[in-house]
Amino acid sequence: MKPDNTDSWQILKEQAKRFKNNQDFNQANRTLLLDFDGLKVDFTHQIFDKRVLANLVALAEETNLTKAITHLVAGEQVNKSEKQSALHIGLRHSEVARETGQYDSVFDQLEKMVEVERSISEGNRRGFTQKPFTDIVQIGIGGSHLGSKFLIEALQEHRKGRVRIHFISNVDPNNFLETTKKLNPETTLFIVVSKSFKTIETAVNFRSVRSWFSERTNKPQDFHKHVIAVTENVEAAKILGIQKNSIFKIPKAVGGRYSVWSASSLAAIIYLGSNTFHRFLKGAAKADQHFIDEKNKIKNIPIVSALFSIWNRNFLDSQSHALLVYNDKLKSLVDYIQQLEMESNGKSYTDENENLDYSTSPIVWGGVGTNGQHSYHQLLHQGTNAFSANFYLVADQGEELLEHQEWLIANALAQAKVLKHGNKVEEQSLNYKSLIGNHPSSTILLDKITPETIGALLALHEHKVFCEGALWHINSFDQWGVEHGKNIAQAIHAKIVTSRGESHRSFYDSYGEFI
Repeated sequence: MKPDNTDSWQILKEQAKRFKNNQDFNQANRTLLLDFDGLKVDFTHQIFDKRVLANLVALAEETNLTKAITHLVAGEQVNKSEKQSALHIGLRHSEVARETGQYDSVFDQLEKMVEVERSISEGNRRGFTQKPFTDIVQIGIGGSHLGSKFLIEALQEHRKGRVRIHFISNVDPNNFLETTKKLNPETTLFIVVSKSFKTIETAVNFRSVRSWFSERTNKPQDFHKHVIAVTENVEAAKILGIQKNSIFKIPKAVGGRYSVWSASSLAAIIYLGSNTFHRFLKGAAKADQHFIDEKNKIKNIPIVSALFSIWNRNFLDSQSHALLVYNDKLKSLVDYIQQLEMESNGKSYTDENENLDYSTSPIVWGGVGTNGQHSYHQLLHQGTNAFSANFYLVADQGEELLEHQEWLIANALAQAKVLKHGNKVEEQSLNYKSLIGNHPSSTILLDKITPETIGALLALHEHKVFCEGALWHINSFDQWGVEHGKNIAQAIHAKIVTSRGESHRSFYDSYGEFI
């Protein structure tokens, strides 16, 4: 049943009228400070009361959320438009892998990844001149890029060996040139991550690195010693000359933005070590178990996160959701979650192809605190837009620069408090000092940054996004919205090439022909 046809939806619409623009609403429910294995999730700065919470739970019941979760975990066909399952949980959770028939292939793939990591870290796998690899370049975009990049940045302290990691994702030539200008082709390994092996940006960058290698070595026949492919399209990789034992397969039923648990993170595994990656998977598996086993919906972190997201988006009219990350190691979390949320739930049709007459994913954006406090936080506090926010903090960063750490945490806590409570002034002449308040937020506090807490953090967010999609009655596992633009780009690209060849005019001079 579509959520807006339920009784609870109609009740929530009426209840929301009491909360909009109500600066006096400061009720906090401390039972919604939830602990999970090195993570605290604080919902006490959300804007709600017990009746709202009860009706949000009723909404979950009326929309059969529990049944949707059961179908996901059992490996049933939850991606209706592409007629397939979503099997990312099985990449890190052995019991789910066994139930969905993935266990052997997942285990074999992990063993193969460990072998590659060890062969490179121990210097056994080498380039065509028998020199050990010093640099690894991951080529991929979107879900084939953001996960492994985030892992490497967040878990820097677990770095194993001396290999350096670089990323080429954008088709912008500056990205390519800046990355490759200091590399030695004799000691550089390229890991190409592309599920389809048809993504334009990745295909262009792959052709360019192959040419770059050949031009600098005069050994094009040896390029295969310097490249590994991670893809679902194994045959396409073989056609491009990549050897079978250097190809890792992404399962068809694992979307790119859900593939951080797979060989898509091979560069991160080599950089951080396979033991760190196993710990990362272990943290995610514990989060899966919590999601599957916790039947009390207001104690189930992904479910209650999704319920507040629905409340803020559909009833309190929040148009955007800010990710305010108060730890520099987690800065790429913004990009990662932005893709996870907006590509999954940026939909305007139900999974039964019906038009939606309610909003789905908000615009997800954000940045690193305290920098943001000196730029866009002004709009957050005194602007006229409704929004929600997540704050991300780390409690223990060691003993260095404790004053920095204390001020960082103090600022984050202050911002969350002021977003909710605002600042009232009595005299109209001082209205310029008035802060509206009434902006809901959640705070996610990590005890420490460890592979386990990072794994749990990402898995909990994945499950939250799935629950949102199930509540909205949409398909969170397809992304048809990105396809049409790619097709249009193909036609425009052909016209640009033809124009350049025929007229020899610069694109600047001929721009008017393309609009």
